[in-house]
Amino acid sequence: MKNYEAHRLFCQSAFEHGPPTHVFEKWSDDIVKLAGGLPLALTVYGSMLYGKEDSYWKEMLKRLQEYPPKDVLGRLEVVFARLDSNQQETFMYIACFLKGRDMDLVKDILTNIGLYSKCGITDLMNKFLITINHDDCVWMHDLLQQMCWEILRKKSHIYGGIHFAIKNFQDIVQVLLSKPKESSTIRIINQEKVEMDDSIDDPCCFSTMRRLNFLRISNVRFPQGLSYLSNDLRILEWFACSLKSLPSNFKPAHMYELEMCYSQLETLWEETLVFPTLRSIDLSYSKDLINIPEHEVLRASVCGWN
Repeated sequence: MKNYEAHRLFCQSAFEHGPPTHVFEKWSDDIVKLAGGLPLALTVYGSMLYGKEDSYWKEMLKRLQEYPPKDVLGRLEVVFARLDSNQQETFMYIACFLKGRDMDLVKDILTNIGLYSKCGITDLMNKFLITINHDDCVWMHDLLQQMCWEILRKKSHIYGGIHFAIKNFQDIVQVLLSKPKESSTIRIINQEKVEMDDSIDDPCCFSTMRRLNFLRISNVRFPQGLSYLSNDLRILEWFACSLKSLPSNFKPAHMYELEMCYSQLETLWEETLVFPTLRSIDLSYSKDLINIPEHEVLRASVCGWN
């Protein structure tokens, strides 16, 4: 991006009325250089500095200069560090699982979890960290999503394996095999697509993950079945699940979406459950499914059952 275009883009985000005053002009030049002409960084930095006093600008500039010239993700982390706890958690949930989903659904889920979702989403939009696309879905730049995963990876190393979210297949298998006490902090499992598969013989492998909110998994078999899944799950996506049934004590009262295509399920639950938040359920091509509970919401929303 040419220098004048970079300055214009930054100033649109950082200043309400035209170009910067003399006091901020030099700092603006330095910020634009540190952004390396990246439009995303220019708008994010500008929104973070908007309306701030000179002392804030000085500190922000100093923080950004601590990172090597090519470390774009590191510099974007400075912006993440300036968010309050509600904004950070909202950002992490979107980056790690909810990106691309309907805005109303995202708001409902995050509110249900206990966040101030309306404020959080508005704040992140104002800081150019997320957008709402033409389909009314929540979206973010791939670099920001990558930054979030990198932040979480660093934190897990700093705090001895404590995770908020995991996606690497081998990490997921290792956690399920060893059941470390640190896995109690895991809120999200969003497994990356892999061709390999693995087997877990411990039916209690999820028992330490009592705060798990989102689970997307495939290519993992459980020959001994499962005796536990978190009742805090809001979305469960399990492709080609090898289980014959879900755990009998699995009663996710806050479930929004259940997707278990090509599963070997014969039944879901033994008893009728109430799902006040349920939006959709997809059991397509689960050919062994004998029946599903007598529940109008469930029966009306099954896609491709039988």
